[in-house]
Amino acid sequence: MMSNHFHLCLSTPLGNLSGGMGWLQGTYAKRFNGYRKVAGHLFQGRFKTLAVEPGTHLKNLVDYIHLNPVRAGLTPADSLKQNR
Repeated sequence: MMSNHFHLCLSTPLGNLSGGMGWLQGTYAKRFNGYRKVAGHLFQGRFKTLAVEPGTHLKNLVDYIHLNPVRAGLTPADSLKQNR
């Protein structure tokens, strides 16, 4: 989770990604807004998808997701070792 977006790597054998993402973003926004006692949209625009085959491409994607907060300066690289 970044300050203005998030990355998620998942598999959906049923082809129901749109429904699942709608539920995830809607539920998160509702709970976030309830906690903050605010109203309105939390996410801007539609989610983006990328089909990735198992193997090197999937490994590179997972590495990118894990290193994204480090590259953005939100967390030191050493902290990633603690969460293994």
